[in-house]
Amino acid sequence: MLAMAWHYKSALIETIDFDRAERFFSKIELLFDERSFSFFKERFTDRLNQAYQVHPELRSENLSTQISSSTFVSLISTPPAHWPTQWRNIEHEALTVFSCWPEAWAYYQLWKLHNKYLSTSGLLSQGKAANLTNAEHAYQDELIKDISSTNAFYHTLHCDYPMTLVDAIVMINLSTLVLEQKWYEILYSLDQSQSGAHFLLTTQTLGCDYPTLVSSAKVQESGQANDWLYFSPFFQTKKWKNIGDPDQLTQLEQDYLTDSIGPLRQQSTKQFDSMLWSNLSMPEQSCEIIRLTVSGTTAQRLFFLYLAQKRLMQQLHDAKFNIAFVIIEQPLMIQYYASLPSDAYLPLSSCQLSGSDHPTYKGVWNIARLSAEFSASNFRSYKQQTVYQMKRVRRKELNHA
Repeated sequence: MLAMAWHYKSALIETIDFDRAERFFSKIELLFDERSFSFFKERFTDRLNQAYQVHPELRSENLSTQISSSTFVSLISTPPAHWPTQWRNIEHEALTVFSCWPEAWAYYQLWKLHNKYLSTSGLLSQGKAANLTNAEHAYQDELIKDISSTNAFYHTLHCDYPMTLVDAIVMINLSTLVLEQKWYEILYSLDQSQSGAHFLLTTQTLGCDYPTLVSSAKVQESGQANDWLYFSPFFQTKKWKNIGDPDQLTQLEQDYLTDSIGPLRQQSTKQFDSMLWSNLSMPEQSCEIIRLTVSGTTAQRLFFLYLAQKRLMQQLHDAKFNIAFVIIEQPLMIQYYASLPSDAYLPLSSCQLSGSDHPTYKGVWNIARLSAEFSASNFRSYKQQTVYQMKRVRRKELNHA
């Protein structure tokens, strides 16, 4: 029964030995029960601290880079001194099934989620999921103030049965952001996927009792700014370089979003972030957007990414937000924004994270301007503008080669 509960239609499952993973997770649950999450977290932290003692500079890298470093890999054969034999054996077993400890941790969380739902009612067949339309009118969107306050059920494209909204969002974040994109940092803050304001993009599939969630994003209001990812230490290290255009910053002032802002390039990213925040005209109308996810095939994700941005901008505009702080690695988003008037999206700093083929950007959405641009667009024009901009960048690179 447990095997059937966890067996879902996902390419992710093909990367591991299902039966061995099942036995491993059952052992973890038997040994640690409610402390299983803490066990995964504490053992991973032990290993990271062990690596930091040898190579302190690793702290400035993302977790995916840290665990693939030669320093971290070389320490696997030397467990921390305080580990009992049982812990060593558990780690060894995990690494014979999974590529790394955080991957085992993420899959364990998925396994726990699937085992909560043993009912086969309201199934969403893969055929129906594969036939989701690109017609914008077939999708609904909403901004929920606190997802932990709703008992509504949703389908996802990562599971064969409906789940509560909180569980659906956690599952999508684990499947896409953690296992696909290797943002293992999310494992430490999985509770952020279980509460707070979230944007939802859904569709009602014929024959299903519940809507299907295809995209979500967390919206963090200004009162939570001290905990924003945007202002966290990792995103303010010396690796981040200010790239903002002074004319764009002047445009923010002209749009009444900020007061006058001093020279950008003469400051560190941390200094500039602090100055920008202190000079916002209406900080209470700002927010941070994190954990924007899309599900489905490659083609579906392209459409959902477009539509999620379009509907999210409208929701934020209707909610009286005027500026959103965002961290973006997705090249298609960056190239589309580059095709728009320069005051719609302002990239302010960038960093080439280790292990990534593309720079990651910190910047702000001018919500009113972006909402207007998306409202005047359709999926076809969105793709055309993005592709044209990518070709322009490519030609420019070739001319300078």
